[in-house]
Amino acid sequence: MSDNFMNNSNISQTCLNKINEEARQRAAHHVIGFVQLASSSDEILNRKSHTLGSGVLAKIGEIRGIITAHHVADALVAIGEVGIAPFSTNEAKPLGINITITKTDIIGLRPSGEYDANGPDLAFVVIDPNIAGWLSSTHAFLNIDRSMNEWKNDSFNKGTAFSTVTGVVDEETTATISPGTANISVHGTATPVINSNYRTIDDFDLFDIKPQYENGEKFPESFGGLSGGPVWYFLFSHQDDNCRILEHRLCGIAFWETESTSSGRSIICHGRKSIYDVLVPEIQRIWPSATTVTAETPSATALSGSSV
Repeated sequence: MSDNFMNNSNISQTCLNKINEEARQRAAHHVIGFVQLASSSDEILNRKSHTLGSGVLAKIGEIRGIITAHHVADALVAIGEVGIAPFSTNEAKPLGINITITKTDIIGLRPSGEYDANGPDLAFVVIDPNIAGWLSSTHAFLNIDRSMNEWKNDSFNKGTAFSTVTGVVDEETTATISPGTANISVHGTATPVINSNYRTIDDFDLFDIKPQYENGEKFPESFGGLSGGPVWYFLFSHQDDNCRILEHRLCGIAFWETESTSSGRSIICHGRKSIYDVLVPEIQRIWPSATTVTAETPSATALSGSSV
């Protein structure tokens, strides 16, 4: 998109609000945040950040896991046991489930040196089937095989569309301490964005997004925690105040934020070529059970010009 969805004068405000809320609900079914655990209230209060990144629940063949940024996966491995906060509309709620991530759980693409704005910075975190089953009771694993076929059929480019980014924002995450308890309230964002500056570096496609907050919403100083968060592409129909979303697809993964300027920050993302043409084949190479024989019919915060 090249314009601000929420300021589209050709669509009624009632319709815009309805579509935006439906988009948030749809995205929430697939998105999680990674939360640092703590052994004491003091540890929570003294910690500078509580979140490690974001991700999208995904199913590739018979393998279920989380697509995220590679630097987020590195942070998960370094810490070991982390909490998962599945989204619920505008909130990501830690629901008492922890996972332990090891290096062998990670399939990914990263630069040979330091992480930077050029990538690659993509990973798939394979999760235990029992945990995947638990998450499936309230959320949905995005069917990547189906998504690949839908993009290849190219039927999605017709109609009215907009994009959103979804993930946790560490700056807006808060900790509260009361006698005997310590709670972390994780804020999740599902915000329309303007996409721009599409480009290719080696085998990877990149693009920039700029979140478009609604009137009265505070623009965060930093999008730390949003790394690994998915960018969605929504197709919708509208006539007067009658409107509905027709389809939604994963079109990008956030991994880096630019320096702050007078117009705010931009977030750099890997695009669908990086996801479907590079990451997925790498997953299938390492995990043969991630290969679908017959394709289905379509129906970490390290900021300052840094990873988000």
